[in-house]
Amino acid sequence: MQDTPLKGEEETSCVTPLPAYRNIAFTERRRALRRCSRFCRGMITPKKKHSETPEGRPKLNNDGEFSVNKVQIMTSNFLLHIFGILPPNNATPFIRFLYKIFQTLIFTLLIFSMLGQLMAVYVNWGDIPLISIIVSHMSGMILASISCAYFLHSKDKFMSLIDLLRTQFVSRMKSKYIELIHTAERQVKGFLILSVIISAECAAIWVAKPIIKIYNYERNNATTEAHDFERFIFVIWAPFEIYDSPQFELIMVSQMFASTFSGLMLFAVDILFLSLMSHAAAQFKVLCAMLNDMHENVSEVELNRTKQMFPLQDIADFNLMNDPVTSADDITCYELGSGNSGSRNSEMAVLENCHVNKDPFQLYLAECIKHHQAIIEFVDHLNKIVSLVTFLKVLNFPLLLCMTGFQMMQNYGDQNQFLKFASLFIASIVLITTYCWFGQQVIDESEKVQLAFYSTEWYSQTAGYKSLLPLAIMRASRPVTVKAGVFFDMSFLTLASLVNASYRFMTMLIQLNDS
Repeated sequence: MQDTPLKGEEETSCVTPLPAYRNIAFTERRRALRRCSRFCRGMITPKKKHSETPEGRPKLNNDGEFSVNKVQIMTSNFLLHIFGILPPNNATPFIRFLYKIFQTLIFTLLIFSMLGQLMAVYVNWGDIPLISIIVSHMSGMILASISCAYFLHSKDKFMSLIDLLRTQFVSRMKSKYIELIHTAERQVKGFLILSVIISAECAAIWVAKPIIKIYNYERNNATTEAHDFERFIFVIWAPFEIYDSPQFELIMVSQMFASTFSGLMLFAVDILFLSLMSHAAAQFKVLCAMLNDMHENVSEVELNRTKQMFPLQDIADFNLMNDPVTSADDITCYELGSGNSGSRNSEMAVLENCHVNKDPFQLYLAECIKHHQAIIEFVDHLNKIVSLVTFLKVLNFPLLLCMTGFQMMQNYGDQNQFLKFASLFIASIVLITTYCWFGQQVIDESEKVQLAFYSTEWYSQTAGYKSLLPLAIMRASRPVTVKAGVFFDMSFLTLASLVNASYRFMTMLIQLNDS
């Protein structure tokens, strides 16, 4: 038998179901709002947290979507594979063993060829025209040997730098800026086509002509050794008779392989160097374009955020390259790492506190500064890898230009000899000019960043924005350079110095020969 409730208890029992009903209704409404918010996020900004791997990064939707593989970074991987420098990634152990055998064979031929040329210089010391012929070809072989040997020694560093370019820059880039990358690709492809034409010409003159001359050569007892050396591709000395068979045929075949593959390997490695320099300049162009489009990029994302009617609290992956500005909430500045840039501590101190500011323009500027620092660090890594070998090339070029120019002056009346050394002279000029041209591009594009920072209508921004801007302008005022050692920067000024030094050496050599 149940007890009769009191009056107070009756009131309590009557009121108790009402809060429970309200809680159930409130819970259902919250669930409905969550489903609606998920739907809105999927329709407006389908951006979710992904892993840091390149495969897990989000893509731009619809017409803005692109793949990293479609941006074919001209790192000349196919040239490295074809010319025996680098085996394919999916190569079997046997294929990799064959690549090592081939590389050992080519470098052995190069070493013996350069030793034979050094002995020829010693034996023929005092004969300036003949020594200049030997040194002109030997300089090219030394240049190729140093470049290829250094690349094989540091190939892991080169591949990591290429992967960094793909994953940290190109894959995160907004689709409307990808045309700037295509422009950099076209520049490298233009040099590739020009180099193929020059290489084919040099191969026809230096390799094919001696072979043709063998069949047309008239042997007689009156033939002197001064004429005999023209039957070879380059002059060497050996402790045995080199003009008798089968020594003559073996030396001729070894010279053909050494000359051809040294030129091809140098060509492939230089394409790799130049493509990295071209992409570094392209990233500065992208940064300038992002700064010029600041209001457009901020307005687009702020409009999307307004349509959602609630803050996007789950977007923590704030990335300028994918989506310049998303939300002003839950965004913190991260540390970029080390680099040889001035005012880094001051910049980082300001950037570490930018999470307390809700101004999207200041957040956009902070991300632009981070992008600028990332490009500077990329060029720093590039300098650490290629600085030494580039310095050796710069030292070798005046000698190469001097000797080939001297031979062109001496053999002006001999068409065959003149064309032979003119082709080598043109190839040398094109190579050093291309290096300096791409290096000058990096300097010019990095200097434009300063004006791009200043042109962001800073006078209408907040005080936090104005505190960040002077640091960015101060760092951008110093140009970024691709270095050749500690003495040279790859620029037009360096090119002019090299040509001037080559001309002085050539005139001195002509005076010595005349005296």
